[in-house]
Amino acid sequence: MRSRKKTAVALLVCVMSVLCMAGKVCAAPSISGLHENKKEVTISPESTDGTNTASLLSQVGIYTNEAISDQYKIKDKDGNLIPTDMSNMIDMAASTVTETDENGKSIVDEIPTVTEILSNISQNTVDEFEKEYGYNPDNLDQLTYMMDFKYISTDYRVIAGKKVTIGNKAEVLDNGMVRASINGGEILRASDKENFLIIQVDPVTKKLYFFQMKEYDEKTGDYIADFPCVGPYMITQIMER
Repeated sequence: MRSRKKTAVALLVCVMSVLCMAGKVCAAPSISGLHENKKEVTISPESTDGTNTASLLSQVGIYTNEAISDQYKIKDKDGNLIPTDMSNMIDMAASTVTETDENGKSIVDEIPTVTEILSNISQNTVDEFEKEYGYNPDNLDQLTYMMDFKYISTDYRVIAGKKVTIGNKAEVLDNGMVRASINGGEILRASDKENFLIIQVDPVTKKLYFFQMKEYDEKTGDYIADFPCVGPYMITQIMER
């Protein structure tokens, strides 16, 4: 595993490319502070795939913040939560592994690479990822945990196949795309749109999507992106190796 020093977490995105040296992968600034940050999302009602997803979600309050792995686990007959590939991926994206020396003293804290995080969903090699998606995950640095679209009214994740109630009418939500306008905050400021890559996982099909933002404001970190589904997503930065 490539090491990511915990001390790099506090550095700004704009200096990450300077500090990524000697094979070390820099962690994202303020990544640990995202859990409590509810970022309201504006969903465009227009659909490009013929589904009702955009129309329905544009009429209810939606925000995005850190995905909760328990919401992706399944229950056994006794009601105990059982981990799944999805929950394991979410946990790994937020995990920290502490290396210790022979005396038990902490040497360095590491977080998994993007390749390791995605290995929970896909067994593709790095070369296979690059061939299929056009990107080498070893060249991507994690900027956020796995994030999720959630309802403001319930604080629970948006799930395709579940009913959405608007007024007196309830309609089953399709597994479709949404164009979302999101405040990225400080973590996404002072870079170029081409440097960011969003990775999303469809919870229904387990399909991976790699895509870039459609619009981006470097002064505010605000961005607009076409999400192929309403599954968890992670923002990464494309780095030169």
